[in-house]
Amino acid sequence: MGHSKKVIRRAHKQESLPLLQEQVQKMLKKRCFEELSKDDIINLSSRPHQFTYFNWVHNPTSVSTPFRMISNTSAVSNCTTMSTEQILPANVLHPQENSLIRFALYPVPLCGDIQGAYQTVEVDRMTSFLRLFSFFWDPPRCSQPRIFMQTSQSFGDTSAAKGLEIAILKFVVAAAVYLVTKYILEAVRYSDNILYSFQTVKEYEDVDLQNSLSSYSMQLKYCIT
Repeated sequence: MGHSKKVIRRAHKQESLPLLQEQVQKMLKKRCFEELSKDDIINLSSRPHQFTYFNWVHNPTSVSTPFRMISNTSAVSNCTTMSTEQILPANVLHPQENSLIRFALYPVPLCGDIQGAYQTVEVDRMTSFLRLFSFFWDPPRCSQPRIFMQTSQSFGDTSAAKGLEIAILKFVVAAAVYLVTKYILEAVRYSDNILYSFQTVKEYEDVDLQNSLSSYSMQLKYCIT
């Protein structure tokens, strides 16, 4: 709870607390957070659990994400942890140059971004108890605590990129109808960023990106051409 108090009071001091509270409500609305009941909280004493660190980044000049809450589920204050970072391959993502070169290649561009991509990948309930998020009903006083389980991956997780790659390569690519869509998702995409280009508008019309992604509850924040 001490870490949460420090983050909340720093946000209050920098006049960003309403934005932080808005992010917590957003996570509840998206069902990425699930609030623990009084009985759940009492039962924590008899089951494995861990509270995670979180922070925030405020960038007023950003059009798409001026305020972002960041969770680090692998960090601990003392002792040791089996960090998921230790079992990740060296290179999870495709080279970013693949997207940039392909975007600049032809006259009809495609630029897309998957909305809240990491949070579309859920985690099992047992894992959620190892990703507890503490907040308060009365910030910045912070005398009435609230505890949430994080039921999905979070921005800042060391394994989030790997989880998203597996989800897209295993499921979304298989759902795509057109070969060009499969190629974009499998070989050109960089994480949740989609950059591509076509020689003609007709080629662009033969892309079923939105349908393929939405079949697994992933939505494009924007898709510009």
